[in-house]
This record gives sequence, structure tokens and C-alpha cells, in this order.
Amino acid sequence: MAIEAQAPVHGVFIVSKPTSMVKLEITIGKAGEEGVTAVTLGRNNLGDHPNTFTIDLGVAQDIDGMLLHTTTTIQDLAPDHNDLSYKVKLSAGKEFLYEKRERTVPSHGDGISIMAFITIITA
Repeated sequence: MAIEAQAPVHGVFIVSKPTSMVKLEITIGKAGEEGVTAVTLGRNNLGDHPNTFTIDLGVAQDIDGMLLHTTTTIQDLAPDHNDLSYKVKLSAGKEFLYEKRERTVPSHGDGISIMAFITIITA
């Protein structure tokens, strides 16, 4: 089993309404994939989250200027394909930042690791 590091996701999420709740959603794609994501916001460890999940990060004005750091590791457990997919989405009301990655790994049991670094700013 090999885990291959992917290019990181870098971004800035600008929220125009300071009172909006900022949410993080990580989606692990096709059937037969399993993953875990470690989430840190500023200096706060928000824990490890399995597979696909959504969490509230906080009200935009309270987390203004903080760096969101996630590390997601996905493993191919499906015997019928070696395709992995990952989506990260930050949202606040109608505003959102979205990034999707797909990768075919060499063999069953292999995986990928993706880090995201996103700064949250209120306008």
C-alpha cells in the first residue's frame, strides 16, 4: 500500500457578510473509498473526521484572518476501480470556495494525501 502526496490546495475565502456562519464540507467520492481528514483552524484542533462530512467553523467575524488547514488521506478499497476523488468546499450563505481533485492510483489499496491551506477573510 502506497500513499501519494498530491499538490496542496491554497486559497483565500472572502466573506462579505461578517455575521455569516462559515462551513467546511469535505466529500470523499466514489464507492469503495475511505478517508479521514484532520482539521485545524488557527491554533484550534477541530479533530479528525471520517469520510464525507460538514462542520461549522464559526461566525466569519470571529474567525477573520485565521488559516484553515486540512489534511485528507483517502484509500482505495474498491476492487472494481482505482479512482479516488476529493472535494473541499467552504461556504458562508451564498458565497463559496470549491476545489475538486481526482486521481487514479496504481493499485488496489493505494491512496492519496491532500492538504488544504485556506485563509478566511471578511470584507
